[in-house]
Amino acid sequence: MCCSPANARARTLIRACADGQLGVGSRDSGNHASPETPTIPGVVTAIAAGDYHFVAVTASGAAYAWGRNSNLQLAKSSGDYYTTPQLVTGLASGAAISQAAGGAAHTVLLDSANSRIYTFGSQLNGRLCNAITSTSDRAVPYALPTATFSNSSIIQIAAGDSFTLMLNAQGQVFACGQNDYGQLAGFPSEQATPRRLFGGTLITQNTFVAAIGAGDFHTVFVSNGYVYGTGRNNRQQLSIDSADAQRSAFALVVADSGWGAGASVMAVAAGSEHTLFLTSDGRVFCSGRRSTGACAGGSTNSADQGRAIDVTPALQPGETVAAIDAHTATSVITTSFGRVFGFGANVKGMLNANPSTTYRFAPAVMLTGSTFSSTAVGGATAMYLEGAAPSITTSTGTTSTGTTSTGTTSTGTTSTGTTSTGTTSTGTTSTGTTSTGTTSTGTTSTGTTSTGTTSTGTTSTGTTSTGTTSTGTTSTGTTSTGTTSTGTTSTGTTSTGTTSTGTTSTGTTSTGTSGTTSTGTTSTGTTSTGPPATTATGTTSTAPPSTSYTTHTPERRPPATRT
Repeated sequence: MCCSPANARARTLIRACADGQLGVGSRDSGNHASPETPTIPGVVTAIAAGDYHFVAVTASGAAYAWGRNSNLQLAKSSGDYYTTPQLVTGLASGAAISQAAGGAAHTVLLDSANSRIYTFGSQLNGRLCNAITSTSDRAVPYALPTATFSNSSIIQIAAGDSFTLMLNAQGQVFACGQNDYGQLAGFPSEQATPRRLFGGTLITQNTFVAAIGAGDFHTVFVSNGYVYGTGRNNRQQLSIDSADAQRSAFALVVADSGWGAGASVMAVAAGSEHTLFLTSDGRVFCSGRRSTGACAGGSTNSADQGRAIDVTPALQPGETVAAIDAHTATSVITTSFGRVFGFGANVKGMLNANPSTTYRFAPAVMLTGSTFSSTAVGGATAMYLEGAAPSITTSTGTTSTGTTSTGTTSTGTTSTGTTSTGTTSTGTTSTGTTSTGTTSTGTTSTGTTSTGTTSTGTTSTGTTSTGTTSTGTTSTGTTSTGTTSTGTTSTGTTSTGTTSTGTTSTGTTSTGTSGTTSTGTTSTGTTSTGPPATTATGTTSTAPPSTSYTTHTPERRPPATRT
């Protein structure tokens, strides 16, 4: 998602409610008939919403907050609300904020440049990750040290109603806060310090997580193109094909008719009782409560949607969904053409519909006359960020079962000048599979370099090629340069500039690959089409997928408590 357009500016939605959420210097509970533009110094690059407060991040790395401050979620030590954007102070010298997330009563900021996270607001249930679970509030931002996250940079943050999620570059998720519905899997009821989050047989400590989402009381992960959820499921918001009211271990999320041929899930966003899923081909799916319109279609009498369904609106030729956001019972999507659609709860007319229309069941364009890069949806206000339209870059990479992925795509039979560590290539999906038409059977190749070895129209099976490796043998530190295999049986297989059956890679260094079998399967840098039967064991991913996609998922309280 593009988040740093050169001409970006934040514009709050057409209508909003009290506590100064429009950020334009007034506090009222009326509806606003035209877009408002808060005065924020500099170019706005990212926006986020909590229940009743907003945060804007600028290109200079500053963060500004406004709206409700009853729990000091604006980093201001006094005042119940602020009607204009306030600079967040108390950050370390040189801090450069790049992302923000808002909970019901707390705020999370990410300083990517310095690998640091800041939290402030309500400390209840340990949601600030600062070892405190008391009812007191904190105005001075608390800085979490980098060492907390395995000394790896954090790349995405999300905040639920009363918990915080943090994803690092190694695909590990850390969390703190409340676990009353199982949203933090096997954690205690309150977790006041950051801790690795995984649970069950599908999400283990070796699973590489690519994206995260936080609803009010449920958590969703994207891994290997598949989605896993845990926590509250009272309205089927987890889409796990189960009537369980809540889960305390991750379960596989399913779509009613599948995600589509060749498609996988790239990002997630969650409200109070529904979840949105963005696929690699630019469509949006939804599961959970339908009687509010949050999953589009239906009516106030509609049953909950237990399996995710396609809710993509009618788009123009070539237009796709590129960004998603959700809050309470409202859904908002941004397209690759920079258009914004909304559906679900229309509190205070926040979906640009007459306030007498309680719910909008059909997605409709919310604002025209400009191009938007992202949105942030709060309890009764929505904010748009003007700028270049967002786009999705499909990640072709995932975690391989029992394999290490290190930055390579192997297509057909030739790997040139590539390092393969532990068997597979990063950026490829490989589940017990290697290059097309090439069989390497039980071979250990340690520090062997093959340069310019050509076997044309020949398969070497159980034969020793001069200065190279034969099937089932070990070749250690051997170099074969410009060698043509002799004493070989020709079986009509052509491997040009590459391989003989059993081991060879052209210009490739293979380190520590043992007993790996790939049998005529093609690995073309695409995502695997079936979920693993069990969690990858011994899988280490040393790099995240080639593309990361980030969506903001603000926390929300159940609709019944909204005002």
